[in-house]
Amino acid sequence: MLKSSYRRDVSYLFVMAFRNVHANIRASTAALLSVSVAFFSILLFDGYIRNVSDLYLNVHRYRLMYGDILIQNPMLLQKEGKSEPIAHSLTRQQQKIVDDYLASRAADVVAAIKNLDFVGTVSNGRMSTIFLSRSLEQEAGLKLRGKDFSWNALYGNPLHVGEPGQKILLGQALARTLGCRPTLKQNVVNTLGGFKDGYRAFSCDTDDVLISTTTDTGQVNSLSLNVSGITDAGLRNIDARYIMSDLKDAQTLLNTDRVGYYSVLLSERQSVDQFINEFRQTISSHYPEIQITRWQNHPVGDSYNRTVNLLKIFRNFLIFVLISISSLSIGMTFSKNVKERTNEIGLLKSLGFTRRKILSIFLLESILLCALGIIVGLICGYILLVIINTSQIYYKAGMISENVVLQINPHFAPLALCAFLLGALVLGACYLTARSTLRKSAVECLTYS
Repeated sequence: MLKSSYRRDVSYLFVMAFRNVHANIRASTAALLSVSVAFFSILLFDGYIRNVSDLYLNVHRYRLMYGDILIQNPMLLQKEGKSEPIAHSLTRQQQKIVDDYLASRAADVVAAIKNLDFVGTVSNGRMSTIFLSRSLEQEAGLKLRGKDFSWNALYGNPLHVGEPGQKILLGQALARTLGCRPTLKQNVVNTLGGFKDGYRAFSCDTDDVLISTTTDTGQVNSLSLNVSGITDAGLRNIDARYIMSDLKDAQTLLNTDRVGYYSVLLSERQSVDQFINEFRQTISSHYPEIQITRWQNHPVGDSYNRTVNLLKIFRNFLIFVLISISSLSIGMTFSKNVKERTNEIGLLKSLGFTRRKILSIFLLESILLCALGIIVGLICGYILLVIINTSQIYYKAGMISENVVLQINPHFAPLALCAFLLGALVLGACYLTARSTLRKSAVECLTYS
């Protein structure tokens, strides 16, 4: 009986709250809009910042082919290794150790690329400039990049297309320096940060360039290579010196069978930290010259870490500002809504309603308006989100050299947290205002003006 009576009371109070929302439609609309605008703004802004962060991650993980982890000799990062990189690269025997281990974990490893970076000079016959080359195994690189990032040439053809070897890709800025330019400038980045498939025409003053470098024995070697296409190094400051070449060509040029490092992409089911710990226990503990780390903890991840940390600070600051402004707006709107209905509170008191029941009515109204406001903000936000995501709007995203597609991809967890905070804010504003009004007598409320 008590439970049945309690349910009737709650149901009755809810019906009254709903009718009050409808009866005070102007005040209710103002309160609903204040919540909707706040949630709408947070949804769009958070979705935009998260998409930019995901874009930077995709560029490094897939397009630049760093995968999840890097394996190399740690001395390569020290002063001695930088002065003599080939001498501190992984030997054929060390490569076999790594290859055997990765083969034993085939179910956990999607792709593993052998890489060799080197510097030198590149010439088109009329001018020369310094370059930094990333040479790698093309088939392994194609496997790591996957379907959405398989085509890694902005213009021309990727290195894996056609006959292997004897060709290179030039970074955009370096290509301009050497007289290579697209026939028609296009926006070719897809929504994930990769390049759209398909050959796009370009032309060079000379089809072949001569690259020269010094071996670890001091010998100067040169190799004539065909310019297969123009690519993007991901970051503007690298693009002016960037060359991508095949690993075999680089080893021939440097007269070595060593590789600088492995970049490994793990399957989604495999924990990166667990894989690193098991590799260290199995390999690194016996061969200290072979170490493993996340690429985010490696120097190649410095620019990514700085950018993402800045985005997080910017995101948190802007959301704090939005919530602060929303707090003032929502607080004033709901407080005014309660104050304007002081006479109604007096009437309810004179009819025998207790403070608790009157407060419950106002709190239920607030919950109802807040829920409707969040729903309206969510619907409007997702409508605008769909419009933006299907409009193919290109823009510059920070240090990424190529134009990218504007996308908004909100995540559920932060939106749920924002909805909770807005709900708490609405209830708090309503509770504090209603409580102070409820302390007055029925006569004081009825004569309030």
